[in-house]
Amino acid sequence: METLLEVRGITKRFGGLMAIRDVDLTIQRGEIVGIIGPNGAGKTTLVNCVSGLDKPTAGRIVFRGRDITATAGHLIGRMGIARTFQVVKPLKQLCVRDNVAIGAMFGRGGAGRSTAKARAVADRILAQVGLAHRSQQRAAELTIADLKRLELAKTLAMEPELVFLDEVMAGLNQTEIERAMGLVRDIHESGVTVVFIEHVMKVVMGMSHRVIVLHHARKIADGPPDQVIERPEVIEAYLGERFARRGRPA
Repeated sequence: METLLEVRGITKRFGGLMAIRDVDLTIQRGEIVGIIGPNGAGKTTLVNCVSGLDKPTAGRIVFRGRDITATAGHLIGRMGIARTFQVVKPLKQLCVRDNVAIGAMFGRGGAGRSTAKARAVADRILAQVGLAHRSQQRAAELTIADLKRLELAKTLAMEPELVFLDEVMAGLNQTEIERAMGLVRDIHESGVTVVFIEHVMKVVMGMSHRVIVLHHARKIADGPPDQVIERPEVIEAYLGERFARRGRPA
């Protein structure tokens, strides 16, 4: 498999707080990778560093063989990395279509793209995520589930090769989670490599090719989901014995 992303020894401090410490990871093209861990483990900080929102205190990030450690976030987006945000923040007074069109202007094909072409991309993405019928609604009028879809649509409009999804299932009911899982699988089948942060273990176990576990700012496990949930340090740090027993064969 082709290595798409390499993270080597990434550390991020905020004053006296160590948010992530000496984290290594490799993402292969075509993978679906889940990142789990307790709140405060450093999951979102790791994504922030890769996407250029935060600059690491130490370490190196390489995307498609190019060092992007010090690259500005908007340039990283143009290179083919996109991410959702845990707290969705649409432009509430704009319609759904124009929210997504803005995303289309900042991704890989965004340079020089006209408003009309960006809206055409938005129409295609909205159909893909099941929001075409909300196209002309203001974003402020959407439900939580549809706001999550809008956040995903804005990200997909950037036409990424690699997408980070930060808790896109949070706040959804079971039916909505099933639909969202189907949508993420469709995105992956379209050729996008997916890395997602999630607390819903049904999603993690049902979708991940590989699971990475962070705890106290460090990576403590990395491997196939069924093997990772058996590791004592993961059970102790995050899952609990009750969940682990459910995952074991009778």
